[in-house]
Order: sequence, then C-alpha cells, then structure tokens
Amino acid sequence: MAEKATLEKVVELLDTLAIAVNGNSTDIKALKGEMLGLTGEMQGLKGEVAELRTEVRTGFATVDRRLGRLESRVEDLERRSA
Repeated sequence: MAEKATLEKVVELLDTLAIAVNGNSTDIKALKGEMLGLTGEMQGLKGEVAELRTEVRTGFATVDRRLGRLESRVEDLERRSA
C-alpha cells in the first residue's frame, strides 16, 4: 500500500514538473520572439546610424572643399594687394 502511495506521489510530481516545463517553454518562445524583434530594430538603427555618418562625412567634405576654395581666393587677393 505504501508503494502505491509513493508511486501516486511520484506521478503527481511528474505531472507538476511537466506543467512547469511546458509553461517555461512557452515563456522561452515568447522571449525568443521578443529578442528577434529587438534584433531587427537594432539592425534598423544601425542602418540609420550608417546613413547619418555618410551624411556627416559628405557635409564635412563639402565644408573642406569650400574652405579650400576660400583659402585660394584669399591667397590670390593677398598676392594682388602685395
């Protein structure tokens, strides 16, 4: 009789464990989905940052060119006035 009670308790604990594992599995799947979504968002942000860097580099290159032209003009004016 004691063996039957022990066996019933073991089966009950196994059922409880199975339910807990199933619940955790569902939670893990949900978290995995959220992580994949965040990964996609991060990729989008990386792309935006790359675009901004390109725009900034282009802007600095434009400023450098214009500054170079301005320096050339100033040098020409200095030579003419000397």
